[in-house]
Amino acid sequence: MAIIVAECRDGIGPSNFVTWLQRYDHSKGMESQLRRRFEFGAHKAYFLARLTEKAEVLLVSAIAPRSLQGLFVKPMPSIAEALRQAYARLGPTPRTYVLPQGGLVFPWVRESDG
Repeated sequence: MAIIVAECRDGIGPSNFVTWLQRYDHSKGMESQLRRRFEFGAHKAYFLARLTEKAEVLLVSAIAPRSLQGLFVKPMPSIAEALRQAYARLGPTPRTYVLPQGGLVFPWVRESDG
């Protein structure tokens, strides 16, 4: 599970980012189209779609929940509610990472050998 806390004062993102999220319901279609014709911004939609195939993504932001319907994320009204749902699903002591300025990093998790 991933919890993203972001004000999103400029909205959801560039129009092509939103269009790609609305157009596809799975990353496979996005990947196929990107391989045919790369479009800057669409690659971020692809990575979000890939993430949601591995983990549920909860978003705490100022964006109205109805604006996020069909965009691969589950809107949360507060950090407390997002954490409550995470603890209910993952138990009281899940492995936790905090990424300040998370939009500037690209975290990568290696598969363990065992």
